[in-house]
Amino acid sequence: MQKKEICLKQVQEPIIFPNIAPTFLTDDTMNMRKTKLLDRMKAENFDVLVIYADKEHGSNFEYLTGFIPRFEEGLLVAESSGKCTAILGNENLKLAPFRAHELS
Repeated sequence: MQKKEICLKQVQEPIIFPNIAPTFLTDDTMNMRKTKLLDRMKAENFDVLVIYADKEHGSNFEYLTGFIPRFEEGLLVAESSGKCTAILGNENLKLAPFRAHELS
């Protein structure tokens, strides 16, 4: 195995953007996102849409729930009726109450 020398050095501080307003996940925002999803499902003639998520692939799940499964996989099942179900493993159950919006 080849040995490499580790060199520690100072780096520049990361650039921050203090004048950019945060996006708050209000009920109106989350309802709009869900409505857009349901409208698209209707246009594409989908009865059910299943969205997979894990730590590295959670953006679609987060967009609709405000929550990323951090420790194991999760599924979001969206029905054309508007009913949504999150399927989470034991590691995520304690985090689900902190999601931004009720799913149904």
